[in-house]
Amino acid sequence: MKTDLIVTYIFLILLTFFSGFVATSFSTIEPKVVLLMFSSVCKFWLIAFQFMELKKANIFWKRALIILLFLIIGIIICIKNL
Repeated sequence: MKTDLIVTYIFLILLTFFSGFVATSFSTIEPKVVLLMFSSVCKFWLIAFQFMELKKANIFWKRALIILLFLIIGIIICIKNL
């Protein structure tokens, strides 16, 4: 249990550094948006499943969260590409 939390914290820190690196390194906006959204999705999943204990929830709530997350990210990427 305790090692799961430590591994989750390490992944969150690495994803945060990755987001900072992506935000400052790319000159064009399109790959930057996609990579930052991917990083945000990964961080959200880590937090939701580990700290909100969604891994113990009913399958409906897991699927609802994943569908809602992809819907929101898809809308953001589509709006950004207009």
